[in-house]
Amino acid sequence: MPATDLMAAAVAALADTWGPVRLLPVAELGGSTRSDVWRVRVRAQRALPNAPRTLVVKRYNGDNPAPWAREVSGLEAADDPAIAPRIHGTLSDPKVVVLEDLGKASSVADALSGRSPSNAARAVYAWTDTMARLHVRTRDRGAEFAERLGSRAPHAPAHAVPAMLDTAATTLEGQLGSLGLTPPSGSLDLLRGLGETLGTNGRAALSPADACPDNNVRRRHGLALIDFEASEYRHIAWDIAYLLVPWPSCWSSWRLPDRVATAAFERYRRHVSRALPYVGTDEFMHDVRLAVLGWTIATTPWFLPRALAGGTQLSVRPAPSRRAMILHRLSLSTRLGGPGPLIKLAYVLEQDLRRRWGDEPLALAPAFWGHATR
Repeated sequence: MPATDLMAAAVAALADTWGPVRLLPVAELGGSTRSDVWRVRVRAQRALPNAPRTLVVKRYNGDNPAPWAREVSGLEAADDPAIAPRIHGTLSDPKVVVLEDLGKASSVADALSGRSPSNAARAVYAWTDTMARLHVRTRDRGAEFAERLGSRAPHAPAHAVPAMLDTAATTLEGQLGSLGLTPPSGSLDLLRGLGETLGTNGRAALSPADACPDNNVRRRHGLALIDFEASEYRHIAWDIAYLLVPWPSCWSSWRLPDRVATAAFERYRRHVSRALPYVGTDEFMHDVRLAVLGWTIATTPWFLPRALAGGTQLSVRPAPSRRAMILHRLSLSTRLGGPGPLIKLAYVLEQDLRRRWGDEPLALAPAFWGHATR
């Protein structure tokens, strides 16, 4: 969409709240093939007390209403400026959301790619604190989120993990066949079943579903999450497992030092167990191990085709190779304990890929190079 048309759509989204305004494009913020994102300057035709000078406008491309519906419904459920940006206006046709501008601050990914191990650790702890706050705040808002999402995108499930795991299992089965491997009996059904085992049984909360190190903004008073276009209501273990895999859906999936990952994980438990005592129990630890196992196996088919083709670099930015990511995750799976067929599946695939590729260890995030060995 041309910038002028996007500005006009954003003005329409703000009309009910602010009346006539002018929006001037300041900078394109990247976005993706799925969306266009701009920072805009506000010019009001009448006095607007406490109106911000700038806003962020996001327009969703394509005919699928789900990303827009998930973003709007997720941000409405979070409803806390300490967690995520405020919504200032929405429009369903074209699909637009106008958001609070959180500024040009850095992200966790910036810290992990930097040179200061202490800054990187603080960034990870800030991410953990915000995820804990989000889970506590939204643990009882599943029905509200599902209703709002359903009204905007009737075919989008509020709990999307089962569909993700089903697709992953089907894709992985085909990839194993192309490698001449047979999945152990029952293993793929067990992978699919994790979506219900770790379901929405009173231990779920809102999740951005892609809480990667680059999808946030660090501020003086804490870290805010951005990018809720995949948000869903799911078991909290799927999110906190991001520290231990690490970062399963993300390009910046560098390994964290054990001491940092452990400290962040225990920090989360302290914060959340006050509101949800289950998080302080051994049962929670069991569920987290299942979530880690689910992520390590389910994300393998996402990255395997390029890794097999020789494209080891994940992106144009400095990042771990796909091969290192896959081997690290499969190796982690075999050490977790859990359903035997799933562990065997990870082991069989890991051994085959190591014969093809050799050993490619997953490196620590650059900020920890030379400062930590574990």
